[in-house]
Amino acid sequence: MMRIQQFTALLFLALLSQAQADDAPQELTPAQVFLQVCATTYGRTAQVEALVQRLSLNQLPESEAEEFLDGKSGKAWSGSIGGNVYTVVSEQSGLCSLFVFSGDPADIRASVASWLPPESTGITVSEEALPSPSHLETIAYELRGGKVSERWVITTPTEASSSLKGILSWSRL
Repeated sequence: MMRIQQFTALLFLALLSQAQADDAPQELTPAQVFLQVCATTYGRTAQVEALVQRLSLNQLPESEAEEFLDGKSGKAWSGSIGGNVYTVVSEQSGLCSLFVFSGDPADIRASVASWLPPESTGITVSEEALPSPSHLETIAYELRGGKVSERWVITTPTEASSSLKGILSWSRL
């Protein structure tokens, strides 16, 4: 259990120190924004809201947020960080998602995978390709060990012309 707490603390500190060292949130990759906003907050809307405000993302009006919430209760914020356009969605259910509108989908998938905890933390990571339409690729990572029981789901387009480059979602299992 100590290793899990150490991993979570190290992940948060690495993200925080990287952002502070650069002193510019525009240096954050989509994977880092996802981890900072969704994973380290455990999808808690109040904490998500505090972080997106720090990143200068603007809350979407209810009518625009509905496009991302798909009939569920929650909030959505959108904006640009260093030329990358993002929308963050926090549902009351605890699901937190990052919609990415720029970048290379393969790089986004690889970057998220590079942040998965190593075996030495005592957290087991299982990977599963989920069924999705032919124009999308969806991979789910389940992280389990000690108090960690969460799922990261990465959906990216297979078509280069897609305006959406990825959806990164975090939820408790």
